[in-house]
Amino acid sequence: MTVIKGEATEEGPKDGISAFQTPDFPRQEIRTNEKWRHHPTTTLPSMKINLTICGVDELPVQKRKRWTHVISIWEKALLHNTACRDLVKTVAPRAQLLFSFFEDTSDPNYPDAPRLRDVRRILEFTRELPARARVLVHCRAGISRSTAVAYAVLCQHTPPGAESKNLRRVESLRPLVMPNRLIVKWADKILKRNGEMLLPLMHGVGKDSLAWFSL
Repeated sequence: MTVIKGEATEEGPKDGISAFQTPDFPRQEIRTNEKWRHHPTTTLPSMKINLTICGVDELPVQKRKRWTHVISIWEKALLHNTACRDLVKTVAPRAQLLFSFFEDTSDPNYPDAPRLRDVRRILEFTRELPARARVLVHCRAGISRSTAVAYAVLCQHTPPGAESKNLRRVESLRPLVMPNRLIVKWADKILKRNGEMLLPLMHGVGKDSLAWFSL
């Protein structure tokens, strides 16, 4: 069964279930593992994640690839647009879907910038990935928001100290990688990495990072 989580307000866990309400869609429920219920962003046991990153224009070629989880990132202006949801559902009809809506900016004061709660929801969605999960992450161009989210998910499932390795893994998946610094900053805070996720960006591990992350 496809599980959809939109821009949401959490009503609180009840009997192992966290409920979410979206403006345009009926309430959906997703079961949570009791072990992680009170520590949703704890670093998990290390695992190899089958991960793909793409932009919106590349979504049609991702059909019929048996995705288990999709993180779909759009601009906030599309929050009430059903077409973006329909597109993703045609690409991954059997996957668990997470829709997130925020702009591609590293300025926390910019309207509709990525918020801590946005990144927390994403990491809650990916905290219980099964061993054979096939994860697709997309944003508009597959360069900034999606690469930052992919980097955060990899760090979530690897121990501290693997940050540079995880960023290089993201680089190997895309021809141009410019992770959104604000998303990485929030993920670093949630995962309690004390700035370690930001260091590879500032030290030039990421492509074009010295120019991009001086913003």
